[in-house]
Amino acid sequence: PVAIETMSSSKIQDSIDDHSFDTLPLRAADDPTGVPKFPPEEGRGDDFHPFKLEYRDFKINPLPKEPLELFQLFIPISLIQSWVDYTNSWVAYSLKNAVIDNWNTPLSKQSRILKWEGISTATAYVWLGVLIYLGIHREISIKDHWKSPSLGDQRPLHSIIKFMPLRKFELITRYFRTFNYTKLDVRDESDLLKTFQAAEEWSNHIQRVSIELYLPETNLTVDECMVPFTGRSKETTLVKGKPTPVGSKVWVIAQQGFFLRWLWHVKSSPYTAVIVNLPTAKPQGKKGKLRTEIPLSNTQSIVVHLVKRLLPQTYHVFTDNLFSSPQLFRLLRQLGFGATGTARPNCGISTEMKRIKETGKAPDGTPLRYNEVILIPMPDKQVIQIAWKDSSVVLFISTVHSGAPHERTLKKRKLPAKRGTKAEAQQLQQIFNGDCFKMIPIPTVAAQYNDEMNHVDRGDQIRSYTTYEHRFRRGPWQALLWSFLLEVALANSFILQKKTRHPRWKPYSTLRAWKECICNAIFNTYAAEGGTRKRSRSGKEEDIEDIEARQNHLQRDINHVRRGSYSPYLACKGYRQGQPRPFKKRKEKGGYLEPISGNQGCRKTRYGCKVWVNVPIVAIILIGPRPRS
Repeated sequence: PVAIETMSSSKIQDSIDDHSFDTLPLRAADDPTGVPKFPPEEGRGDDFHPFKLEYRDFKINPLPKEPLELFQLFIPISLIQSWVDYTNSWVAYSLKNAVIDNWNTPLSKQSRILKWEGISTATAYVWLGVLIYLGIHREISIKDHWKSPSLGDQRPLHSIIKFMPLRKFELITRYFRTFNYTKLDVRDESDLLKTFQAAEEWSNHIQRVSIELYLPETNLTVDECMVPFTGRSKETTLVKGKPTPVGSKVWVIAQQGFFLRWLWHVKSSPYTAVIVNLPTAKPQGKKGKLRTEIPLSNTQSIVVHLVKRLLPQTYHVFTDNLFSSPQLFRLLRQLGFGATGTARPNCGISTEMKRIKETGKAPDGTPLRYNEVILIPMPDKQVIQIAWKDSSVVLFISTVHSGAPHERTLKKRKLPAKRGTKAEAQQLQQIFNGDCFKMIPIPTVAAQYNDEMNHVDRGDQIRSYTTYEHRFRRGPWQALLWSFLLEVALANSFILQKKTRHPRWKPYSTLRAWKECICNAIFNTYAAEGGTRKRSRSGKEEDIEDIEARQNHLQRDINHVRRGSYSPYLACKGYRQGQPRPFKKRKEKGGYLEPISGNQGCRKTRYGCKVWVNVPIVAIILIGPRPRS
């Protein structure tokens, strides 16, 4: 048996957001995201039977002993090794065919790919560490991270320059591949799924690890998530009014910011629509043929596909009015899941409830008072419709909450800015008694919806502060990998180590601190092995570990020959360790803001090294001549 530890959920807030029930922003005309559109149902039920739920807390399985080991559960060494093979194979193929990209751009003498020296597993991890670092310490351009401060030009000095040069980082970013180019051609847009196939292997691995380590509690949320990408792609979606309006859309089921499962939003190949059996047959068409089933929209079917991917448990699923409909909630109830969500007037609710939403009046014709509730069960007694008068009429449908008078929760409410008619303004004045805030018992369905519907948005907010913000110019699959999957892996691992009851180290309270910990662990573990930054390295590769060659380098009478020009070797130029050197030549006497070098008066040697090898800096400084006293 696996040892499991539990932890209490976060404390529910005592305030509620007035805008949490607003209708979603309009979508672009070419967005195939289908909102539920069903004709209203006639009649009403005389009773409602709530779906019974037993609340359980979330559980976290034991975590590894070190932070880096936890992170490597989401990005294992075996996966990195396959990426390294794909990358080296792709570069070798490009060089063999004298091209530099997928569009067969011809190779030239100035092409950067000619400087490719191969990539190892350690180098790949260091590159990931640099990518994470760039999201923590943001600059306007990528080059700014590699610029050093100088006299008259004050700027931060980033430590990543010790681990990888700028050119190498850009070269790896351009040619890094997480897929086999022989099986997937990202330039071919005839198969639109190929954009997501490049990320599918890693995506499935992260989801599998997430549900193995985190066993969710009862309440879950299904919502959409946007991955920013403004380049050319047929998979780009526009959602007006969103913080990230343009990019790739992902359907997510989450809890407390922890992403459990997700599905890509594919325009041309939507997921299979789910068929729902109607409780009673309905006539359709001119001949009145009885209809016994109804298909859900493709968007609603996403909810069913996501909950089926979780471990078999009883869940309470919260959705917004993009998904909610009586037909969907009936199906979820048949599958053993409770459901609650806001509803649109055209989602298949009863004619009576639709009229209440449009007129703001009760069935008897009287205007609804502030905080008043109207309950109308569906004819099958499986779903209940709830109309609640807030600043406007808000519609809920649920299979769990009955909306009975005893189901009330005290919440801190703000005086609505929208006062309505004169009678409504007088009602608000009586309730709030001149105060801007007041504790009011509102329906539990509204209070719990506001508390539980933000699980996906909470994850987006956590990641937004330290995500990589520079543009990806080589395809939307790069944005999916490094702006979404990498960030989800970091956020999920952060939530795991923060919420576990018995951590192996002192928990990090912010995602920024967690990312800094992972960066440092990566650099400490792989920087020396990766060899991404060359130090005093020259000559033949096979001579690097040759001790005899190093000793010969120190013998001046054997090794040094007259070259006829000044040696490019710093030690042979007379530079000593720790002495400042000018960063550029002084073009005129009395140059402005130029650092003064202590070596300017030194005598330079014309003797160079016959065999250059990797020697320690301490040994290098012994070679040059002594400066003049």
